[in-house]
Amino acid sequence: MEKIQKYTQTACRLEISLLGKTIVTGNYLNGNVKMHLNQTCIPSDLHLLLKCTETVKLNTKSEVGIKNPESYKRLIDTIKHQYPAEPQIKEINEKKTIYSIVIPIISFFNEMSPGIYDFPFQILLTSSLPASFIYTSPSSYGAIKYTLHSIIFNNSDKITSKINLNVLSKITKTPYPIDIKSYPVNINSLFCKYKGMCNLKLEHTEEIYNLFKPAILKVIVENNTFFCMNLLTVALYYDIRLNIRKTMLSMQDQLVKCVEFPVKVQKLTTEECEISLDLPRIFAKFLNIYSLITDMIECKFYLKIEGVFTGRFLDKKIRPKIVSGIVIVPSEDVGRALPEQLSGILVESDNFINLQGNRIDSISIS
Repeated sequence: MEKIQKYTQTACRLEISLLGKTIVTGNYLNGNVKMHLNQTCIPSDLHLLLKCTETVKLNTKSEVGIKNPESYKRLIDTIKHQYPAEPQIKEINEKKTIYSIVIPIISFFNEMSPGIYDFPFQILLTSSLPASFIYTSPSSYGAIKYTLHSIIFNNSDKITSKINLNVLSKITKTPYPIDIKSYPVNINSLFCKYKGMCNLKLEHTEEIYNLFKPAILKVIVENNTFFCMNLLTVALYYDIRLNIRKTMLSMQDQLVKCVEFPVKVQKLTTEECEISLDLPRIFAKFLNIYSLITDMIECKFYLKIEGVFTGRFLDKKIRPKIVSGIVIVPSEDVGRALPEQLSGILVESDNFINLQGNRIDSISIS
């Protein structure tokens, strides 16, 4: 039996001991509460409280390890704009209880004599431990702390003894199937008042719904101009809206430039181009953000197809661009997906782990 922690008060002392060091979700938590009564009293009841508290910190000063400093700067400027009275704000803390359950052990009806009493218990942990993760970025850190309280009430003076058992979740990356909904978006661009218009239309195969297989994008270029298109660029973008202190902040940026395709679409023609996308590679960088989607985060991702034209207008060489894209809207259940079977890794309690957009892997006794 692993002795965890002691808490002593005048009337009594409680000890919690657990069998084993690692708690795996979906399994039973077995232990014992030992009550040392130092004086005669009439307690009302003894119960356990298993509570999970999630804390997220967003450091708004440090820029170490930030891959996109420009978008990070925009985020900080937005925060300062929202809170002008706090120009020197260094970090944002969010804490909430995301899981709490009371387990009654015994109710007392008679006077208890001084002595030592044992109360064994068994708790079945849910296989889907919650995680909301208010916000994560290269500069944010989060911790999930589980506390196990043993509480006894005395009818006369309301003395309460409790024991805190700190449990922390190790955050690791786990692949899981992703379902996406795709909506075509066509954007017309009139880049020359007297030379006509051009447009990109996208068609995609069903493979785009499975991010672990390559997919084909069909790009139809309607070129009603006197320019030639000589390049197609495909990039993945994201748009995240997050709730910090009940204020919605927005951040947009390019995640990855996927591919560039040299093509040749002559003036005043309509041509179809096929683009083969290596989705597993493209979306690998984007899964970290995707896995964070919760009720508190609004998030959209989109593939942007950009066509670059070259030509001359009024004796000046110009490079007009047209854009089309596919908006990817996450399905409701995907953002809350959790790994199937979890393995335990010991970590110290109350330390913050760089989340980097990953899911709960295990909880371990510190």
